[in-house]
Amino acid sequence: MSTAGSKLKCIKCSLQTVNARELPCQHVICLDCVQVLVRENARKYGIKCPTCKAPFTVTVVPQDRRQQEQNKYVKDAYNVEIKEAGNPLCLKSKVMGMAIMDNSIFVVCKKPSSVIFKFDLDASDGAEPVELSISQMAWPRGMAASEKHSCLYITDWNQMFGGKLWRYRYKRGEETRVTGPVAVLDVQPFGVSVSPKNDEVLVTCATPADLLHKRGWIYIYKPSGDEFPMTRTINLPDMEIPRHAILTASSRFFVCYGWTKWQNHAVTSFRDDEQGSFTVTTRAIYGCAKGGGDAGREVNRPLSLSRYKNQLIMVVDYGNSRIHALTEDFEQPRLLLTKGEHGIEFPRHVCRDPSSGRLYVGQEDGKVHIFDEH
Repeated sequence: MSTAGSKLKCIKCSLQTVNARELPCQHVICLDCVQVLVRENARKYGIKCPTCKAPFTVTVVPQDRRQQEQNKYVKDAYNVEIKEAGNPLCLKSKVMGMAIMDNSIFVVCKKPSSVIFKFDLDASDGAEPVELSISQMAWPRGMAASEKHSCLYITDWNQMFGGKLWRYRYKRGEETRVTGPVAVLDVQPFGVSVSPKNDEVLVTCATPADLLHKRGWIYIYKPSGDEFPMTRTINLPDMEIPRHAILTASSRFFVCYGWTKWQNHAVTSFRDDEQGSFTVTTRAIYGCAKGGGDAGREVNRPLSLSRYKNQLIMVVDYGNSRIHALTEDFEQPRLLLTKGEHGIEFPRHVCRDPSSGRLYVGQEDGKVHIFDEH
């Protein structure tokens, strides 16, 4: 398989090729898409060109310099032992969202929905949280922080077919100020995240669980002062209740979805074409299992995603009570935290403090477990 220098569109993803490869039939395809074809066919021989159906063989899935660098940082990231650090933080009901900002961790729970709990990261074990009032909130579903704008974003599912996105400005020593809702939604909002590339805000939305036709959306907003325009929409067809989406610095979307026993439970990823709104058609998938699965590379009701370290992604596998760590190509997964080894049970959210390396896992029972890397 030769390397092509042409800037043609990929025959699989229909975008401009990245790390282009030329097939024996002379059609050009992305390196990532070659790997997708290998996974889809579960073999490296007898694979057919998506355009002309000419067969070709991948003796060894080719690696470029980026993959070699990835192998190194994955080895460095995974070569750690994770142990619980002290007693968990104990709250009053299930954790609905967490975010780290300004040397503090912020947590919202199902009840009371009118409070953000704030813990200082350097506080002594057993310290009580500060309660910040958010009296307008009905049912918080997710939380994200923007260090650039010193604010918290919280999704609020306040009716059957809609919800709101709230923005709360926070500065240490000052009263938390609400500057929202900054968006009123006509579908159910779930997770929210902030892009590390350009501070765009991503809100993951879905149709109600009892509707026959399942679909979801990512609404993307670009804050600018007091303005909060929605700049584009990503359509997510045939994904049952997408719960959370993140956009990485390498321009890849990751989405976790699946809830009932009749639908697939998985994490999917796809490239951002950065050209505006689009519908997802070609994507890589991790853990796809009807009704959820508990094998090493399967998930059961994945609820949320978070960035780990060295460009890795963390997946909260709620139904199996574990946290997966994934590379962006899904090729080198690891079970980072499990119920048997680390004592977590029905986790809902995970986040990492980049300054200390500590992991915080928020659970169904209202506990937030804290783990250190050694």
